[in-house]
Amino acid sequence: TLAKMLFNDLCAEFECTCFIPGFMLRGDYKEMEDILYSSMYHHGRKVERGKLIRDRIDPIQTRLLLVLDDIDDVHVEFLWEICSKFDCVNSRYIFTSQNKEILDRCIVISRDQDVEACVFDVDCLSHEKSKELFMSHALPSPTEPSPSVTGWIDKIVTKCEGLPLTLEVMGSYLKKENDEYIWRECLLALDKAENIANFIERLWSKLQVSYDRLNPMDQEMFLDAATFFSNSTWNLQEAKTCWSVLYGSEHIRWKTLVDLSLVYAVREEDCIQMHEQMRSLGMKLGGNRIRSTLTRENLSSSSITPMNTEEVIALRLGGCMPLDASHIFQMKKLRYLDVEEELMCGEDDVIFPSSVILLRLRGEVNIHDDLVPDCSFLCSLLCSLLCSLHFTDGNVHLPGCLVALDLKAPLTYLPRTVTENRDLEVLKFEACLFERLPKTFVEFRRLRHLTFSSCKELRSLPEDFGLLSELRYLELHYCYDFEALPNSFGNLHSLQILKIVSLHNLQRLPQDFGALSNLERLVISDAPKISELPDSFGELHRLQDLHLDNMSSLRALPYSFGNLSQLWRLSMVGCAMTKELPDSFGDLPNLTNLDFRDCRSAEVFPASMHVIRRLPRLRYLIVQTRESEGNLSESELRALWTGEQPIK
Repeated sequence: TLAKMLFNDLCAEFECTCFIPGFMLRGDYKEMEDILYSSMYHHGRKVERGKLIRDRIDPIQTRLLLVLDDIDDVHVEFLWEICSKFDCVNSRYIFTSQNKEILDRCIVISRDQDVEACVFDVDCLSHEKSKELFMSHALPSPTEPSPSVTGWIDKIVTKCEGLPLTLEVMGSYLKKENDEYIWRECLLALDKAENIANFIERLWSKLQVSYDRLNPMDQEMFLDAATFFSNSTWNLQEAKTCWSVLYGSEHIRWKTLVDLSLVYAVREEDCIQMHEQMRSLGMKLGGNRIRSTLTRENLSSSSITPMNTEEVIALRLGGCMPLDASHIFQMKKLRYLDVEEELMCGEDDVIFPSSVILLRLRGEVNIHDDLVPDCSFLCSLLCSLLCSLHFTDGNVHLPGCLVALDLKAPLTYLPRTVTENRDLEVLKFEACLFERLPKTFVEFRRLRHLTFSSCKELRSLPEDFGLLSELRYLELHYCYDFEALPNSFGNLHSLQILKIVSLHNLQRLPQDFGALSNLERLVISDAPKISELPDSFGELHRLQDLHLDNMSSLRALPYSFGNLSQLWRLSMVGCAMTKELPDSFGDLPNLTNLDFRDCRSAEVFPASMHVIRRLPRLRYLIVQTRESEGNLSESELRALWTGEQPIK
């Protein structure tokens, strides 16, 4: 969108930046404020826990770039309040809306004075610019159009009404298409849409031309992405895990959606993103296969009725609402269940259909040590929510179709109902109280994504953890008592992404850490007891993105560091090393981004500048140059970089 383009162009100039689509900004003032802080970036870096940024910055002194795309009436007062908090004269607020009257009412505060917004009407593209954009998608250079379709280009461009999204989608739909019949069919569909008076309905009708071309499985995947996964807590990799069960060929199907400009291309670990109008189209088209968000407030006005309950595909529950067991059990096609807040159940068991393949469950419950028949409330609650229950001699079993589980609850042990399900591919634990995992945990042979967040009692992983041969993504966040990774850790040859954040008791990495032959991204942040990296570290030949941030005890990099031939980005924010960078560091052939912000080591910067200057592809060196803190001025930095100033 235009708002996103402006944000991308301007964000480098601001200390704090935040971009939020309007539909994500919902709830009361406090809820919207939490969404804003959790979406904020500080110096270009996503804050791991957005709420904590309120303790780190002074709103009066902070330059903020806030972009809200497609706002509504409910956002106007919220914007006024936020702008009054971030009262820095150089902050900038950019809002877009389909309703000009809303923008006319937007007022911000600057130095105790109300400032009316400058409102700009954005014109559609001219025919010349429209054609240029269309051609860039339909016939990428240097491809020349076939003579049989040349006559259709201007006609189709005109029908797109100068709207960039329609031009991109139609261009992608006709990409390298030489069949004149397809072009004629596309024009006829656009002609038909011209008869719709309402602008938004007309836009959706034109965008639907591309959707209608998809096969039924691809259409279902698009509807899932638009109505459930888009801008949710679930990332692309986790969505694909579900789609592999439902539709198969998930990578090919996703590429089809990207190629048709129906969704944006994102990394596997990122959330699914799409244009807001594509998302709205998906919500409209998904009406016959309901995907809903239910809270206590909207339950009475919900579109779910006894007549269409069986068609519910995805359900998001919020607001601590009680569940009607008979109502939920009738959702025979339910695939995705997302319980956003603590779940309150009535006296009767809540039984969900066996079709559920993804569950996010939140709850504050008391767990007893013995998690066997007739034991804890959570055990029975899990069984009720995840499945059609089967009790055999008192034991409880989950359905085999479940592949993704996100659980936040004070568990002291992992329930047998979880460990018995060997087909789980995504497991996410938050605020659990267990110290260790059972030995049988390594029997999750299909597990690909594993996250532990705020599991403050967790001390270790099973010694045979390396048997999880399919594990590709592992996160350990805020597990303060975690002591060591198992010796078998190097056997995780499929591991691609590893994030270790705020593990205050972790003292070392395994000696064979370099055996992680497919590791591409490594984040180690705030691990104050790690003093060195193993010599095998340089054997991570596929490592591309490395963050060693706020490692207060790390004294030096191993000489083998120069063997990281694929490394293109290195962040060492808060570096405190006592030794210079190894001479091999200057041999890194692909390092383009180097971040030394808040560097507290004179041995690294500037003393190691002679090594840094040798990097053949370095494009961005990020350092702080505030003279008041004893750092170099900008002119001194430039002289040091060019070699005109000797290194002291």
